[in-house]
Amino acid sequence: MKRKTKFKILFVVLAILMVVDIFVLVSILRDQPAQLPPTENTPAPTPTQEVQPTMQPTPSPAPESTLVPLEPILPEGFVPVESITIYNRSQVIGDDSFAFLSNRTESMMKGQLVALVEPRNADYPTVYWSSGNESVVRVSSTGEILGVGNGTAYITATADNVSTSIRVLVEKSYDADTFWQTRYAIGYLHPIRQSASIATVASVGGDYWFNSERHTDALNKSSTTRSHAGFDLNVPAGTNIYAMFDGTVEHAAKDGFYAGTGSITILHDDGAVARYAEVTPVVTEGRVKRNQLIAVVAENDYGALAKYGGMYQYEHMLHIEVYFGFDPLGNVISGSLSDKSSSSYYYAPTPRHGGSFFRRADLVDPTRINELPQVE
Repeated sequence: MKRKTKFKILFVVLAILMVVDIFVLVSILRDQPAQLPPTENTPAPTPTQEVQPTMQPTPSPAPESTLVPLEPILPEGFVPVESITIYNRSQVIGDDSFAFLSNRTESMMKGQLVALVEPRNADYPTVYWSSGNESVVRVSSTGEILGVGNGTAYITATADNVSTSIRVLVEKSYDADTFWQTRYAIGYLHPIRQSASIATVASVGGDYWFNSERHTDALNKSSTTRSHAGFDLNVPAGTNIYAMFDGTVEHAAKDGFYAGTGSITILHDDGAVARYAEVTPVVTEGRVKRNQLIAVVAENDYGALAKYGGMYQYEHMLHIEVYFGFDPLGNVISGSLSDKSSSSYYYAPTPRHGGSFFRRADLVDPTRINELPQVE
């Protein structure tokens, strides 16, 4: 009995092993791809044949969005601000496109701007003011402006996301460079048109330039020396001369200036005074506008000047002098421009010859007039 039992157990174990082997073999065969025999029309692949990768097409750029942004939906009856206009109500020069503040007096460093919102029945008409450069000019919530330092800045008024700006020019100090930079900024123009023939003048410091040597008696070279108070632009007689800026005629005469010529003196609206000389005035009084014809260059007594040593190689010229109009404390300066008693000068450099220009103390070096824009 024991032997038969052992054989039965051995048989069962062998049967189980066979079943396991068959199961594993079937699983292996199931995972292998079917291998079909080659036909006449389909050649069998060689062992060295490589499969070439398929090139993928380059994707086209995505089309731009055609979505239209939606406009904000406003409540029914809502009235938005459409425009803002700034008006300059300052007490110094300027208009509704710019304001000019000067440190000549305390009141001239302040100004007032007013903003008009349209339409008048806008739902949010409150105006907010801001300065583009508070180191030059500051602005209050009511539009009052205060000059702080030299330069240009823009003041902006904003209401309901609508804005507009005005340019503000501030003149805080008074050297010749600052003076002419400010005059350029506020719109001064060259007194001679671009089409006129201005002769080439001598080098800086030469006979025609400001602060060059002059004599108190043009016909007597041994007379007392002084410094040239103006700047000479040599042009043909009859050349038209135009006002550099708006102003009021203070004096005009056809003679009495130099070598039989006349002059016209204009107090410009910025406070500066200009004497246009060696001319014949065509305006003798009243108001003048910037770029208005005010004089023509006169025929001078060249024969007399020639005795002065032939210094004037050109016969005719515009001699121009400029005065600031205020002293350093902001006091208005008045009186004769040809003041032989003046010994100190507020804005001109130190006289190089004879210790005097024989001119009023607020004299300004006019040389940079040549940098002003010329009208065609």
